[in-house]
Amino acid sequence: MNTADFRYSFDVSEIRGAVSSMPFLSEKRLVILRGLVSSIKKADSDEWIEIFKNCPDSTIVIFYEEDDVSDSALFKALSKEKDTHVYEQAHMRKEALEKFIERKTQEYGASIDSRARSMLAESVGIDLWKMENELRKLSAFADSKRIDGAMVEDLVAEKLEERIFELMDAVSKKDAKSALNILTQERRRDTADMYLFTMLVRQVRILLLVRDELDRDPTVQAGAVAKNLKLHPFVAEKSIRAARQFNRDELIKIFALAFDLDRQSKTGFVKPEIAVDLLVASMLGI
Repeated sequence: MNTADFRYSFDVSEIRGAVSSMPFLSEKRLVILRGLVSSIKKADSDEWIEIFKNCPDSTIVIFYEEDDVSDSALFKALSKEKDTHVYEQAHMRKEALEKFIERKTQEYGASIDSRARSMLAESVGIDLWKMENELRKLSAFADSKRIDGAMVEDLVAEKLEERIFELMDAVSKKDAKSALNILTQERRRDTADMYLFTMLVRQVRILLLVRDELDRDPTVQAGAVAKNLKLHPFVAEKSIRAARQFNRDELIKIFALAFDLDRQSKTGFVKPEIAVDLLVASMLGI
């Protein structure tokens, strides 16, 4: 009752109400905003700044961003406030990550060669929980043999973001067979459906923003999109290709469905795997 969690869809009036409301039978109220700062256009910044600068002391607001938002007007304004705290996710250096892999592999009673260590560091990244799961799986499979690159290629999931791009590419081409194959593969690799759903919604949001850029300038280049939306150039290039396969109304409809499914999954009305299937089916036009 004293927590409000917003993801990917932000109505000014709704968030103003959530931020300004007094807590019920408690000293504090928590409002979590995931992706808000990166979604705000510069022209709309003043209204949002006013909302948060007038936030009561009883409300704690957490802004969660996956992209760099240090250049945004909202970030610059709020970061100057005395009660604002900025926490950046620490990125483990590859050398340290490989040492972690070596140590954990030994704990599981196995050994691993240098190529396999490097491949794991590249494919899994700094998600240490997922890394441990992959190492347990590899150690069991190796059965006293040394874990090598071939085992990693066969058993370890690729970086999910790259797989999501493949899925979105298949969906944009209305290639249902490929899209469903990718989903099946990820589920066999024990990728959580809630994580899949979150990543899919993020990509739909990006496609909607890119579609807006294309509608304003059909010849816009990936570099300009990357700069305007603060995306990695690789992400911008892939997203432009996919966004061209949808019109704005289609993406708005898909995004609205995603928002509704997100709420239903959090309240238990829809299981995460059903939410993923319904969202993908909607994008495929099934």
